[in-house]
Amino acid sequence: MHASDEEARFDAGQAGENHVAWRIAELFNDEWVMLRGYMTRAGENDLLMIGPAGIIAVEVKSVAGTVHVRDGVWTRDKYDRFDNLVERDLPIQDASGRSPSQQVNAVADALEQRLRVNKVQVPVRRAVILAHAKSMLGVVAHPGVDLLALAHDQDLYQRLVELVSAGSGQRVVDVALVEDIVRRDHEYQTARRMKRKPQAASSIQSPSETKAAVAIVPTSSMRPDDAAARASSDQFRPSAKLPTYHAPSELEARQARTLGQDLTRLVLDRTNADPAFEWEVRRKVSGHLQAGGTRVLKMAVDPVGAPDESALLKRLIAECRESVVLDDRVLTALVVPIAWRWTAREDGAGANALVTQADRNWLNTVAFDIRVQLRADGVWFSSHAYEGGRLLALDARLLHEALRRMEQKLEPEISELLPLELRPRSVPSWEVFYALAVVASDPDATLEVNSEHVQRSLERSLDGVAGAFELPASLASKSNDAVQVSAEGVWTLAQGVRHGRQLALRHLLEAMFASHSQRTGRMECWFTVDKMLRVHLLVCGSTTVAEQSYPLHTEEHPAAVFSQALSQAIAARVPRELDVHVNEVDAYDYRQHARAHGLTWIGRP
Repeated sequence: MHASDEEARFDAGQAGENHVAWRIAELFNDEWVMLRGYMTRAGENDLLMIGPAGIIAVEVKSVAGTVHVRDGVWTRDKYDRFDNLVERDLPIQDASGRSPSQQVNAVADALEQRLRVNKVQVPVRRAVILAHAKSMLGVVAHPGVDLLALAHDQDLYQRLVELVSAGSGQRVVDVALVEDIVRRDHEYQTARRMKRKPQAASSIQSPSETKAAVAIVPTSSMRPDDAAARASSDQFRPSAKLPTYHAPSELEARQARTLGQDLTRLVLDRTNADPAFEWEVRRKVSGHLQAGGTRVLKMAVDPVGAPDESALLKRLIAECRESVVLDDRVLTALVVPIAWRWTAREDGAGANALVTQADRNWLNTVAFDIRVQLRADGVWFSSHAYEGGRLLALDARLLHEALRRMEQKLEPEISELLPLELRPRSVPSWEVFYALAVVASDPDATLEVNSEHVQRSLERSLDGVAGAFELPASLASKSNDAVQVSAEGVWTLAQGVRHGRQLALRHLLEAMFASHSQRTGRMECWFTVDKMLRVHLLVCGSTTVAEQSYPLHTEEHPAAVFSQALSQAIAARVPRELDVHVNEVDAYDYRQHARAHGLTWIGRP
């Protein structure tokens, strides 16, 4: 294989690994740690997730074609660019001849052994994710891992939640202890490899954001000079500069104490708030975020001993993440949640249609309307569609860079912020994605976006956002009836993604109730929230029994959010003649109800 081929394979593998890392980052909250490039005695791990419910080792493969797994033997069928079969059963293995399952299992076994030596009894779950856009699953029998999935699968999110939840019955993992063990093991194994092969040095890094973000670091297969070149390029952005863990410095400790004292003062003086002082504290928080100093933010307050200060800090972090404070203006990220359903035509026309950009003219018209309504200095849209989780998980510095580029009427073009490719579906289903915009406003003025009054004034502009995505899809599929689009308000980033997710939840609940044929009598609904913040719903009518689970780990109060969405769905879909009773119960009572209605293993053949 030529050097250029090796570089191309490496670049494809890195791009696939980055894509998967950001794809799964939205699953995990700030209690989880993501590490990349962990070196064990059995080899290097692509992604390692450490959280209170367990540990997941992920092996990422960027291979095109149909992948088959038969009793641990991994092969793929190769196709040309016209989708013609070229070769069958090509082996999928590394330079040592190991299959993907053997690679991830070797790493996971080595980690489990290292944990046992340190008196930590925690199983390591194993996953292989295929990252290539043209990857497909063929025959899969006994893959030898806990999870085998495609990165572009719609159900990847749910399957990852189930994989994590599978360990919810265990005792809670000490994340800090496990992370320290992993880091020390990585440093030891790396030092050993350097003695044998100096070019094998690698670094392990963790996210720099409180949200589980992704740290992109050089892997062991990268030459040192290549690593230095890529670290300064647009395609390779380290989100942290320290290759190993270091204790907080005196400066960081002093900054944390000062910030904690400032937050306490704001809490105590909330009745006689000083806007200038709050602005100064906000500038401090924004500065730490842009400089990557999230350790200072984490050390500033004790969330248990100072809950009010902790809540205030969370609010400031959320607000500062989605805005850039400059000398003469403030740039704030806005999103428009868009509900989208693109159905493939029965005659097959436009089956391969693809939309990657919205119509720029429509977006420019909408931007002008929003600018007028908000009395802002300017509004600019990206022409791409984005996933909500990816927007929220984006490092603050990268998000700020994206906003600065958009203000210059450029696309973000950040490798960690990959846009969506919209395609027609053979099975009609609603999806929710987000249009991203930036608004420039006066630093002395208050930008009000999320209030009902502002939402009402912007309602007429939403048709333009929907039309900007609907037009290219209609042209691509050669049909005006294949695409259904609804834009759901203009919001600041975090609030908009939260609103979109709640609408998606309500849609799922309404679809569930709409499938029930019962019109009179009584219906019982029980729901509970498990340790992974999944809500389980049990619906029992006179003729039907149904059970569904909904991941709400991104919500601070999942039970309240779910209860509100459930009430709205019942009001919209359940006839008034039907008497519906909703009860929130604990896990024990929920299981008893499920067992009584034959929905546990006891009631199944």
